[in-house]
Amino acid sequence: MPLVPEDAKLLRDLLEWQEVNDPDGARVSTAPFAQMLEHDRPLTAKQRQWAQRLLASLNGEVVYTNDWSSGKVPRGREVETPPMLKRENLPLRPPGRR
Repeated sequence: MPLVPEDAKLLRDLLEWQEVNDPDGARVSTAPFAQMLEHDRPLTAKQRQWAQRLLASLNGEVVYTNDWSSGKVPRGREVETPPMLKRENLPLRPPGRR
């Protein structure tokens, strides 16, 4: 099955980005992409999705944001800890072996 033109363009864009921005290959390893382009191998759906997201992130697009860790999501209402899970009711050491 020959390489789809969109896949070839995507691979060429990745290789071009590396030549311009990362000539020593420290940030992105594009050797597998070069081999796929050279041997005319098509990308699988997961490879295509990964390559598209990689290219988008390398070009500065925000692909994923962790809003919870950055504090942008409201926490919600506080819930009281049940009595059985409070520190004074938990065992101090794990049970021993028999």
